[in-house]
Amino acid sequence: MSWKDEIKKEDWDGLKETIRVGDYVETKRGGLLGSKVEHRNGVIETIRIAMERGDIAGDYDSGVEVERYDLDLGYRGTISYGFGTKNYWTYFGSITRVVPQEELDSQGRPKDDPEHTK
Repeated sequence: MSWKDEIKKEDWDGLKETIRVGDYVETKRGGLLGSKVEHRNGVIETIRIAMERGDIAGDYDSGVEVERYDLDLGYRGTISYGFGTKNYWTYFGSITRVVPQEELDSQGRPKDDPEHTK
């Protein structure tokens, strides 16, 4: 077994997109065992990828911070994201939508999203 097989999440079935620092994301958390589902959104500030088997978030010293990552590769890691004083982090698998930075308005919101253009 190679190192790639050891840190890869084999049951990945999340988004098949590339994320970049500066992109807008929507995420979902909760919903397990009847817990409340919480939706959050924001602009990606950092992307961290795990490089060791026991590191699920890219927090170990061996974790790497990147500017761009293809979610289809299936590695474990996290993003930090938010707007202003609202800052969050989440695992890659919790990302439900990605809008490239070229499609955002000056405030970091999707240009074509009526909810944010009011």
